[in-house]
Amino acid sequence: MSHFYPTLPEATVLQLRVVLNQLREKPDYLDQAPYSPELKDFLKELNGRVVSPATVEFNGEMDRLDYVEQEIVTVLKDLATLVNSLGNADHSEKLQVAKARAGLIEKLVAAREKVWTMKGMADFQARIMAFLTDICTTDQIQALKERVRGAE
Repeated sequence: MSHFYPTLPEATVLQLRVVLNQLREKPDYLDQAPYSPELKDFLKELNGRVVSPATVEFNGEMDRLDYVEQEIVTVLKDLATLVNSLGNADHSEKLQVAKARAGLIEKLVAAREKVWTMKGMADFQARIMAFLTDICTTDQIQALKERVRGAE
């Protein structure tokens, strides 16, 4: 299997080294830099600093469940990428990854099934509430909610 090695001009590498050295000395070095946010994040990662993830906003239960399901799909894709990147690794490393992968996939599939069940329940609850809103007053709906809470 052949690998692609892009050309890295010495001048570019030296410029990267200057940026990384500045980052080590002054952690806020890139704050005012004219680079794109993606490039700033990449340079911080090269320097070993973890980039804080963007804050996620949710508009209801379905948004949360969609987010969780998307994260599960992302982890599964990342896992497949990891397995494909092993390439010429020795057999013991491949075996360790295979064992870990099997257990992780099992847990992720179980979590995804839970998300689907919860999505179904959230959809059912939304339909019930829409139905109740059509035929009941706000006070009647509130009384029903209190009655159901007391039944637990």
